[in-house]
Amino acid sequence: MYYNYDNAINELRSTGYGSAGFNVVSSPAFYLGKQIPNKKVLYRNDTQEYLNLVSSKYRVVEHHQMIDTLRDIIEASNLNTKGIQEEITTDTKGSKCFVKYTLPSHKIITPDQDTADLTFLGVNSFDGTFAFYLSVGARQSACMNGQVFTSGAATLYKSRHCPALSLDKGSELLQNGVNVLDNENHKWHIWSKTSLEDPREAYNMFAKAAGFRNLTDYLSSEKSSKAFDYMRKQYYEIYRPRLGTNYWAVYNSLTDWSTHAEGTKKSNNLTLLKMRRASKVAETLKEFPLAA
Repeated sequence: MYYNYDNAINELRSTGYGSAGFNVVSSPAFYLGKQIPNKKVLYRNDTQEYLNLVSSKYRVVEHHQMIDTLRDIIEASNLNTKGIQEEITTDTKGSKCFVKYTLPSHKIITPDQDTADLTFLGVNSFDGTFAFYLSVGARQSACMNGQVFTSGAATLYKSRHCPALSLDKGSELLQNGVNVLDNENHKWHIWSKTSLEDPREAYNMFAKAAGFRNLTDYLSSEKSSKAFDYMRKQYYEIYRPRLGTNYWAVYNSLTDWSTHAEGTKKSNNLTLLKMRRASKVAETLKEFPLAA
């Protein structure tokens, strides 16, 4: 859906919240006629469908509260919202919600002359699948590679559903992180000019992203790793020939895996899987030049 630049967020608000437009109600939990201490039941106010049994300290954040928070952040950011796209997705019960905003008019040029759009992501769940999650980042539009930012809390707010969860804090962090895009672009250009002559340096980073301490740990484990094999293959067949033997080629190999590689039969939630991979890539990027 596309919206007029001058009134983009208000037009988004006028559409409501789609499948996320309901409230969650809590009530005491009972078993065999007795109340279960320190527990409460969560259910939908419209369908009365059961969502989860949680701690009495569980902090409920409505899906529409998350959506409103992101809309407000974007509105206050003075970003170019022309053509903004909003994607709201929930599962069948409404237990999980993902909302993503893409700003196609806010672009930068990457070192290989690819374009990157600024995006905002919100994740929420009532069934314990994952924590509350707000982030601001970018993706390369030409190859659909998800960009993983390296500026830490300035671009990410993540919290369990506990009393400490704060929408205000999440909003503040993202507002401070909006300007990080230009800083990240600077890093990408530095990475494109920083050579990696020894292939083991690239392998070492692939091993870390795949869940090993380092390349030596991976080799000594005698375990095969589809993640490592995927990144190594993309590096040698696609990114190294196209971009050169540099950190930028390694970076693209890492983000290609985090967003494009197929999941296993056990990973039935692809969005959650990509989030976990992105977190591993972000940790790996801390060893890149200018990572701090």
